[in-house]
Amino acid sequence: MTWLTMQALTENQIRASLLNVSQSERKNVTLPADLVESPWDEMDFYGARDCKLALVGYVVALVDDEPAGLLLRQAEAKPRTREAYTGFDVEAARAARIAAMRENVTAFVRAVRDGV
Repeated sequence: MTWLTMQALTENQIRASLLNVSQSERKNVTLPADLVESPWDEMDFYGARDCKLALVGYVVALVDDEPAGLLLRQAEAKPRTREAYTGFDVEAARAARIAAMRENVTAFVRAVRDGV
């Protein structure tokens, strides 16, 4: 699978891309005020937290050359932390997590879009 650089999206395109929301939820999404200034050509996908709802965020990825997005709700439980050990290559681990996230985001959004 080839990973695409994110294209610049408008508020309307982001709202329209959200697959797992109702019409009223779509209208109530609060997008960042600096959306236009986002460094689109440096992004693999667009993600942000809702400015008014602390536990809500959204992610938009290009899936089959079309924007597809999901509204996400953060669990209230704290995530576990990872401790590094001697000889652990932090940068290599970070690069591996980023590569895995790229693939996971696309696969997850595609599965939701396709009803899998």
